[in-house]
Amino acid sequence: MRRDELVRADHASRKKHSSGEIERALKRKLPKLVTDDDLRGILHCHTDASDGTETLETMAKARRDRGFEYFGVADHSKSAHYAGGLSVEQIEHPEADRLNKKSGKDFRILKGIESDILADGSLDYPEDVLATFDFVVASIHGRFKMDRVAQTDRLLRGDR
Repeated sequence: MRRDELVRADHASRKKHSSGEIERALKRKLPKLVTDDDLRGILHCHTDASDGTETLETMAKARRDRGFEYFGVADHSKSAHYAGGLSVEQIEHPEADRLNKKSGKDFRILKGIESDILADGSLDYPEDVLATFDFVVASIHGRFKMDRVAQTDRLLRGDR
């Protein structure tokens, strides 16, 4: 199939499975599903411990001052050396614990990490380290030229 035929086939498939949302969107007639007032927190933020620009305390204070209930920090893990990825020793759990204690019950810093999915599908910290986090964002940051089957297998092993 030529590219223009693929585009037409894709458009026809989307239209067949559509319930009119594209047309409503073009007319600006979609309902507001989520507004700023619905947000209770934010996840997956990078501090200056990796490639962010602000400290954990500054970022947490800004989220708390906005009225959020939680803030999920997820700095880069050790394999992301290009982004200041954290060694095990650099993980900021003590600082998050100190700030959580100071904040009381109305606000909580969730301790996360953006852990690289390595070529074999494993994550770049051992299980006992990963278990210390409230959440883990598993990401692929390299080796993008793996064949489709190997890349999919890698992703599925990393998403456990």
